[in-house]
Amino acid sequence: MRIKAPYSLAALLLAVPALGQEQALVAEIARTRDLAGNRLVSDSMVAEQAFGLSHEDIPRARIAVEASLHPWDLSPYHGKPATVKDLMDSGRNALSQGPFAAPAELKAVMAYAEALFAQGRIRIDQDDELEREEMGVYKYDPSRRALGGILLNRALPFIAARAEPKYVFSTIIHEAAHALAHMEGLFDPKDTMANEAFAFSAQCLWLNFIDPGGRSLGTRHLSLAIDSKENPSELNSRSKGYAGTLDGLWGTRGDEKKIKDLLRDLGYQEGHNKRRPGLPPSA
Repeated sequence: MRIKAPYSLAALLLAVPALGQEQALVAEIARTRDLAGNRLVSDSMVAEQAFGLSHEDIPRARIAVEASLHPWDLSPYHGKPATVKDLMDSGRNALSQGPFAAPAELKAVMAYAEALFAQGRIRIDQDDELEREEMGVYKYDPSRRALGGILLNRALPFIAARAEPKYVFSTIIHEAAHALAHMEGLFDPKDTMANEAFAFSAQCLWLNFIDPGGRSLGTRHLSLAIDSKENPSELNSRSKGYAGTLDGLWGTRGDEKKIKDLLRDLGYQEGHNKRRPGLPPSA
């Protein structure tokens, strides 16, 4: 049995502890069906769930895993809470150390991120202006072509300590893309879906640039899923949810239709400035 799923080894590592749990099999089958139909769930998580259902296939699949998939480090990442400067530094480092030259579109968005930072226009929300699952917002005056500012969720510095700063920096890229659209006259306050699709496309471009194969992000998502289950906490849960949204965004590979499908799953609606409540974290 040859494994073609990109995260198959991680799936097997997570599936093995579930052996012998026949009592929960029916519930697990239902969960697998639900996961497969949810665009926010990455292939890695579906594979994790699916392989856990097939007891007899696990040993054979394990033997057939290609050596190119090794090694997998599912140990949790533990850093320190990040400042805005830390996030910017992580973005600069990732940009300079990328596997290939950054595309012009990404450089343009990065230039706006740098300008916003240099002018002190990126700050952490200390007054709970944002919704709990709203990771960031670009605040501006729609009547003026003047640079606005980025407000980041107060949980993001702590999520960065679990999900890695270079991934959390993608939220700054997202909001900087809104700034670019605003300043270049591409921002339409009445077209929420188009505005968000533009920003999510830039964020997806960033994720695919720093992690072309998606393996690092997929591994981080899985490690957070494991740690969240073994060590339940609000931070672990929020970090897992955030990484899951990024993993789902990476998986669109910038396809416009898939990004808009993801936006709908995240609760964005035509003609509404706010997402529907009670949904996964924005990116």
